[in-house]
Amino acid sequence: MTEAEQIAECWREHLVASFPADCRCQAVSGIDLIHIEADTAGCVSAFLVRGGQLDPWRLAVLGLCYHHLAVVVSGLNGEARDYFSRLEKLAGLVFRTIRDATRPS
Repeated sequence: MTEAEQIAECWREHLVASFPADCRCQAVSGIDLIHIEADTAGCVSAFLVRGGQLDPWRLAVLGLCYHHLAVVVSGLNGEARDYFSRLEKLAGLVFRTIRDATRPS
């Protein structure tokens, strides 16, 4: 499966998943779970809408989200961990796709 196919599949899974109820108004290590989800999903959505590209600002936001998601995932269990792990995977896939597309040949 290509990275583009993995992103599309993960994104479809994310769109049908419900935000974990026990994560509302919660933070892990000072990272607000609603904001990290919204920021990551917004960047991934923009990447998909823009044909696999992100502007520098969104790329920086996604980078911060990717870093924060690693912290968040380590502090969660069960359904919440699965939900945020998927977001972390999406952020990583998007980064690798952009990296590979911008590498000199």
